Amino acid sequence: MNRRSLILGLVALPMVLSLSSCRSSGRSDKLVVVPRSQWAPLGSMPPAKSTPMGSISRITVHHDGIEPITPLETYDQIQSRLQTIRKYHLARGWADIGYHYIIDPRGRVWMGRPLQLQGAHVSGGNDGNIGILLLGNFQFEQPSDEALESLSILIGKLQKKYRIPAGRIYGHCELAVGTECPGHHLKDKMGAIRRKAR
Repeated sequence: MNRRSLILGLVALPMVLSLSSCRSSGRSDKLVVVPRSQWAPLGSMPPAKSTPMGSISRITVHHDGIEPITPLETYDQIQSRLQTIRKYHLARGWADIGYHYIIDPRGRVWMGRPLQLQGAHVSGGNDGNIGILLLGNFQFEQPSDEALESLSILIGKLQKKYRIPAGRIYGHCELAVGTECPGHHLKDKMGAIRRKAR
């Protein structure tokens, strides 16, 4: 395993998730997590821009929608993409990157905004809403099997921890008008993701 990666639940998220169990199929449901410190400093988020999350009650899934399509294969390429997204969000006056979790095409989970703070990923709908971003533009490409598997595992663990029903798992376009996020290739899979989460 890459030295920069950690197993979720053992080090990176001890207060958020416990991923020590295995599925009945025999496959491990542990996730490889890259802690925030490996790609961006936490820094000081101004209190005026940082709102406490409050009671968590839903999850929203996004894609980055970036064009043109560029490779996201190496650690450095993914780190650069995350830094680009964060800089864009900061330039908009936001406290930090808008998403709580980011999943790369290899299925690694990168830590984003601290979960105790509201994200900035659904206009007017960030209260109690966990934001999960899959890297890629799914209007034009398919999400990888690895990313989808990690998304299902992560959602399942968050559901269990915060008692979130399957009906409260959304694609961004289900909560906002005028967006195609998370792209039709991922949107088409949201029904299966919700059924798997039941």
